[in-house]
Amino acid sequence: RAAQTLYEAGFISYMRTDRPTMSKEGIEAARRAVVSHCGEDFVADTEAKNKHVAKNITGSVKPQEAHEAIRPAIVLRKGDGRNNHNTQTFLSPNDLPSVARDQGVDLPPACLQLYDLVYRRTVASVMIPRVTNSTSALIEVEIKEDEDESNKVKKEPAAVFRAVGSVVVEEGFRKIYSSDQENKINEKENDDENENNDDNHVNRELPPLVEGQVLSCSKLRGVEHHTLPPPRFTEASFVKELERMGVGRPSTYAAIIENLRKRAYIGSPIQGNSYGSKNKSRKLVPQATTISAHRAAGGENFVGSGRGPLFPSLTAFVVCSLLERHAPSYLDPSFTAVMESRLDLIANGDAPDATRIKYLSEYYEGEEGLANMVKRMEKTVAPEEAKRARIPSSSPSDNEEDDVAVFVGPWGPYVRRLSDPSSPSAPLPSGMAADLSSLTPGALEAVLEGYHVNGTILGTHPTDGRSVRFRIGRFGAYLQIGETGEENTRTQTLPKHIGGAGGRIHFQKSEKGEESEKVSLASALGLTFEEALAYIDLPRTICELEGKPIQSGLGRYGPYLKYDGKFTSLNPRYDLLTVDSETAKQVVTDGIINKKGLARGVIAELGEVTDSMVTVRDGRFGKYLNWKKVNAKLPSEFIDNPSDISLDLAWSLIEAKAETVSKTGSKKSASKKTKSSNKTPSTTVTLPPKPKRAMSSYLFFCQEKRPEVSKTVRSLGDVSKELARLWAKTSGTDLRKPYEDMAAQAKEEYNANMAQWSEECNTLMKNQRKSHSSTKQRASSTPVKTAGKKEEVTKTKRAPTAYMLFCSDNRASAIVDKDGNRLGLGETTKRLAAMWKECNETCRAPYVETAAALKIQLSKDS
Repeated sequence: RAAQTLYEAGFISYMRTDRPTMSKEGIEAARRAVVSHCGEDFVADTEAKNKHVAKNITGSVKPQEAHEAIRPAIVLRKGDGRNNHNTQTFLSPNDLPSVARDQGVDLPPACLQLYDLVYRRTVASVMIPRVTNSTSALIEVEIKEDEDESNKVKKEPAAVFRAVGSVVVEEGFRKIYSSDQENKINEKENDDENENNDDNHVNRELPPLVEGQVLSCSKLRGVEHHTLPPPRFTEASFVKELERMGVGRPSTYAAIIENLRKRAYIGSPIQGNSYGSKNKSRKLVPQATTISAHRAAGGENFVGSGRGPLFPSLTAFVVCSLLERHAPSYLDPSFTAVMESRLDLIANGDAPDATRIKYLSEYYEGEEGLANMVKRMEKTVAPEEAKRARIPSSSPSDNEEDDVAVFVGPWGPYVRRLSDPSSPSAPLPSGMAADLSSLTPGALEAVLEGYHVNGTILGTHPTDGRSVRFRIGRFGAYLQIGETGEENTRTQTLPKHIGGAGGRIHFQKSEKGEESEKVSLASALGLTFEEALAYIDLPRTICELEGKPIQSGLGRYGPYLKYDGKFTSLNPRYDLLTVDSETAKQVVTDGIINKKGLARGVIAELGEVTDSMVTVRDGRFGKYLNWKKVNAKLPSEFIDNPSDISLDLAWSLIEAKAETVSKTGSKKSASKKTKSSNKTPSTTVTLPPKPKRAMSSYLFFCQEKRPEVSKTVRSLGDVSKELARLWAKTSGTDLRKPYEDMAAQAKEEYNANMAQWSEECNTLMKNQRKSHSSTKQRASSTPVKTAGKKEEVTKTKRAPTAYMLFCSDNRASAIVDKDGNRLGLGETTKRLAAMWKECNETCRAPYVETAAALKIQLSKDS
């Protein structure tokens, strides 16, 4: 959206392009920008850079490269006294905000950041490369000792440290990032938190050193070092690898990744899992055809969309195993590269008709074609083999044959013993399905044991006398007291960190680093018999509050506290088995008794109107005002600080929305609510329509040129592009002045109309409040029967507060600024609040006394 906004405003070139080269005008403008920022020595020879040939694409002009690379728009800069010629250059990111304001374009921060990125990348593309020398420095440590000069003998160094890094010879294109960006890069590379990573040491810059130089040690600390495995692919590195192998094209990379995610072949780990990632991305809703694939991937524990490292799923292993064994050519990256090259020849007309027909026949109907391969696999591949996931971690060592394997079925993954085909299978817990590193031979044996052998007996319950068993089911680990099928047998789920409720199940290894042949389920997961008894006896009574017990328990959605028949979640940082009474009382007081926090979706409460709260909510399409079932749009000036909007302004917007709903006939329930005398004010004010927003200079230009442009192009999109191109040509010239003058005049008329509209609205609202107040005062003396109740309830009028009296006296002075301009309702409310805050006790005393007297008088009258 930010790129579209910049393009429509004429600040960047067309952004939907795959071409990596620029036009001659763009290259010249970029070279001028390099000279302006860094000097002529940093300008590179761009002829070699522009000799780009995309992989697997032949011919001169490609469909993907119809437009040049994304770059800033070229503007004309007037010459100075020494040079009267206009030069073509790029608009500097520092000048963009002021130029955009002059054109009547309001650019959000995201657009400014994107333009800065495009500008610097474009300029850096025509600069010389960065030259560094990789080097290493050996630092010998000597310990000084008091000894005579005559006996001084050279000793071996006490320790030798080795520093690996690079020395910058030529700064090159990094010169353009030498401001804040360069500092951030250097800070990240020199971050002490990441000293245990080899890559950071290799890329660090070393200070100038001389052989034999004496260094002073200012700080010495020991850092534990681990050699990390190669990182997993991210979306960016995966696209880079695809481009290196010649698979796909830039226009298809996004579709490739999207299909892999939709079919649950790859995913990103969710927050708090065993991978250590803290990804908070949204979960991809599976389609009807991929529900079984998502079940096999681990269900909710396997995120289908989001950033972070990409992890393969069980379904991916099943498909790859099948293709590797029976269709290896389709899994070879060169197959796709060769196919795309041949298809490009056909698309460009370089292949004769015979070759074209021959290739298609060979692909589908040849001996090794797709049709014959599918028929051959249907005859030779057994159904169980097509379902099996061959995972390296689940295969035994020393070339032993697999005895237990993982399969993927329509209802999710399951485990089955290969040596006994007649033996029953066991469903694989979702936590293990999402964490393939946990699928070791010992873990799979434990799943079968926990599901079919009635689990592992941990001991006998001291009071019940029955056995306590540890078992594994479809949704993870759980405890069972009593035998299966026995009367009063009950189960208890376990926390996620032990493998219950869909959590990851990790089996501990022996001291030698290998799993034992038979894994004890409880000991492998770190569960003791005492902890099992504590979990099986839940809920646990912690203490009492006002004579009622507070209990801790573990349910479907995690740990909780129960008090007086109500529940509240317990923060994961507290252990439900050891949480103390003081913490429990505080959690219950905040979560149940006081009910701290707003309702779901509510971000601000503005006040009550007719016994219902006017709130600001955050919904699917942004923030909005809500009163009962009436929703109104929140003004844009209050988006960042929604609590600043006054109750009067919010109520006027809600009333206007309710009136619109009642006229259109939609949302009948909301219309009935607004018309009911018991739930809305007795009179509804109809506000005049708001003045139409003033047109910008670009819109005036488009209004004049659109008829002419529409004669040359047909589609609406092409008309918009041509108008944007023509508008960009007028940059820096006098051709824009008439439109800018028209926009300025329209802006003045709009401000005048807005001031008049605001005054009319305030007058109408004031009269409506007076009418409503008098109506309520007459109704206060009349008994009103509430539906469904026999007793009569009398409505009473509320006395004004001291602040309300203060606002009534000072509103006339606060509504006008220093220059005599009339302020809006929101700004007036802010000024009154600031004035009231500055008042001392002496200033507030008259209003406080008057408010107290009115309250007493009102109570006597009622």
